Amino acid sequence: LDTNTYTFAATYDFSAPGTYTIKVWVDHVGDNHRANDTMVRVIKQLANDPITLSPSFTEGFETPAAATYTAPTLGFIGLDRADFNADSSTGRARTFVNTGLARTGNRAVTLDQIKYSDSLTTDTLITTFNLSSYNSSHQLWLDFYYRNHGEDFPAPNSQVWIRGSDLGAWVPVFTFATNDPSHFGVYRAAPPINITQELANAVPPQTVSSSFQVKFGQQGYTSANSVINNANFDDGFTFDDIKITNAANDVGIMA
Repeated sequence: LDTNTYTFAATYDFSAPGTYTIKVWVDHVGDNHRANDTMVRVIKQLANDPITLSPSFTEGFETPAAATYTAPTLGFIGLDRADFNADSSTGRARTFVNTGLARTGNRAVTLDQIKYSDSLTTDTLITTFNLSSYNSSHQLWLDFYYRNHGEDFPAPNSQVWIRGSDLGAWVPVFTFATNDPSHFGVYRAAPPINITQELANAVPPQTVSSSFQVKFGQQGYTSANSVINNANFDDGFTFDDIKITNAANDVGIMA
C-alpha cells in the first residue's frame, strides 16, 4: 500500500458560509477494483453573525428544514447555530414530529430515542449564539420552554448547561423535573437563568463571547410519538422559544 501527498497549486477559499462537497478520486492502469477509488467529504462553514439583543433575541426553530438527525451533526439544515450529539446509535433529534407539537409556529426540537433500549441514552442539542457585542457588564438572562413527553424516572443528564465560549467548561444551570406527571405533555417555562451571574460564579470565571452556548440534554429509554400525552408511555423532551435578554434596568427582590 503506497501513499502520496498532493499539494494543489491553486487553493480554494472555504471562508464563505455554506456547505461544500469535495470529491477526490484516483486512476491507475490495471486497477480492476474501482469501488474504493473515490472519496467524498462534506465541509460546512457555519454562519455565526453577531446577535443584537433589543432587548432580546428568540430562537423559535422556525428556519430549519423538517429533518431527523441520528448521527453527530454540526449545523442543522437551515439553522447553523444548532448541533446534535448522542452517546449511542439510538439517539435522535427532530425539528418536526407532528403538527401541534411546537409551542409556537410549526418547528421545535425534540430529543428522544429511535426505539426502546434497555439502557439510558443521552442526546444533546447545542445552540451557539454570537454575543460578541456583550460582556460581563451586561445583565443577560436565558429563558426557554420545554415539554416532558413522559419521563418519570431519575435521569441525571436531562438538564441544561451553558458556557461562555465553545472552549469553556460546561456550567449546569437547570435540571428537568421527571417525577411530576402534571408536567407530562405540556410546555413549561424554565425559571429565568442569570447568564451573567452563572458564568461569573464558574471556576474559573467565564463571560459571554462570539460562541456562547446552551446545551440541552435528554436521557431516556424510548421515543416521543404523540402530540396527545399518554401517561408515561413515551420519553423525550421538546424545546422551543429559547430567549436571551439584555436587561438594561433590572430590579429584583431577594427573600
